[in-house]
Amino acid sequence: MQNKIGKIIAWLGLADNDYIAARSLLRQGLLVQRATLACSAIEKYLKTVHLIKDKKFGTYGQKAHDTVSLYTQLKKFAPRQDLNESYLATLNKAYKLRYPDRLEKEFNLALHQAKTLVGLDETVFKIRSRIKIIGVDRPFKFEQLIKQKNEQLLQGNHTFGNAKRNELFQQPLLWYEMRVLKNEVWMEATYVAVAKDDGKYDIQGFRHGSSDKEFKLQATPIN
Repeated sequence: MQNKIGKIIAWLGLADNDYIAARSLLRQGLLVQRATLACSAIEKYLKTVHLIKDKKFGTYGQKAHDTVSLYTQLKKFAPRQDLNESYLATLNKAYKLRYPDRLEKEFNLALHQAKTLVGLDETVFKIRSRIKIIGVDRPFKFEQLIKQKNEQLLQGNHTFGNAKRNELFQQPLLWYEMRVLKNEVWMEATYVAVAKDDGKYDIQGFRHGSSDKEFKLQATPIN
């Protein structure tokens, strides 16, 4: 039992570190890097729950990092998680950008600073707030950071912090969009615009227009 608790604490601590680091990158406007690290954080949180429930999970190969697959498995024995699968799917897509030579033609991605922040905080809160480890004397670093009102963790955080979710979407923030064309050339754009808090995350980057040579952005850039 003690060995199991130790593993759970280790996985939870690593997940917390990735989560805080992902939030820090997002505040710096590094959307792709943040999304990749956010995927790693959510993966570790989901695997922590697997450990708590004595369920096995993969550690090698692409599927081992697939947050949708981990969540699908998790729902079989912990159905109360109610996570946004559109957000998880977007994290999986962002994670693929670590290996650009493996991207298929027409692969695309669209990220918005406020949407990805809200999705990350909401997902972590739903998982982590339900994890209770009994019999551990020392407080977790994560809990200490909340008590200390750590800026990296709580600034703009509508779940663990006091930020207002609707206010996070009122100001124009960064969008990032990309698409791999049929000739394997990349298109990328970073611009500032507003976004809707609609819970839809797995949206297209550079949507096709009326012809193969016409593409549309998700929002109208603000000069």
